[in-house]
Amino acid sequence: MGVKKLRSIFMRYIFTVAGGILFIIAVNVGLYMLCINTEVIIPAMNIEDRIADAAEKIQADKLFDTADIPSFCDYGVYSPTGAFRYGSLSEDTADTFWEKAATNGKNVIHPYRVRIVDRGDEVILLRYRLTSQFSNPVLRRICPTSDFCLVGLIIIETIVLLLLVSHWFGKYTGRKIEKLLIVTQKIEKQDLDFKIESSGIFEVDRTLSALEHLKQALKNSLAEQWQADKLRQEQISALAHDLKTPLTIIRGNTELLYDTILADNQKECADYIEGSE
Repeated sequence: MGVKKLRSIFMRYIFTVAGGILFIIAVNVGLYMLCINTEVIIPAMNIEDRIADAAEKIQADKLFDTADIPSFCDYGVYSPTGAFRYGSLSEDTADTFWEKAATNGKNVIHPYRVRIVDRGDEVILLRYRLTSQFSNPVLRRICPTSDFCLVGLIIIETIVLLLLVSHWFGKYTGRKIEKLLIVTQKIEKQDLDFKIESSGIFEVDRTLSALEHLKQALKNSLAEQWQADKLRQEQISALAHDLKTPLTIIRGNTELLYDTILADNQKECADYIEGSE
């Protein structure tokens, strides 16, 4: 395995994240287009066309049929004078939209668009959003704008990608840097009989190389100290041996003195020599 520099590892991390984000975007956009092709999602550019077709059909039919109302559209049925009869809108909401759309002539009431179909004996008010949206009413109620759902999914998946890649990157570099801690702990305990292996990261290996020189210097210093202590012990042993022979002769002569008549001061000196063992 080759030695890498931290710079190349960081670049690898960046390229991995960038490639992952591009992959996430490509997959989600592909799924989004598939949903459009299978009519799971109604794109904004088709909303007005569907509303125009529905309005034309409602206008042409002899009897109003709610089946002509697009699934993404709410409606209200009014009398020609504006009295609300029935529909998917609540009565208060229907009255508000009638006042703003029919009375004041507004066809944009944020965030909705409004279209009025006059059938003579009744008036149909269509309310809809001019945004990409799910055709399923449950999904549309949860997320009124499918574009927000797409962006939200991309953001969530990107965050998960960052967490996973960061975890891998931290674990990878942590294993490499941990070798520094192991080496310093062994040197601290004076356990110098080991071989330092390469971490695979150039900057970490430089530090390990410096620790290798430190370990070798400490090992040589301890060896020299041990050799000096050994030499000192040998010298002390030799000195003790050199002193032992004359001391033995003196002690033997002292014992012979006891066989003679000694004065008090002589006996005191003999006792002193005899007692100094």
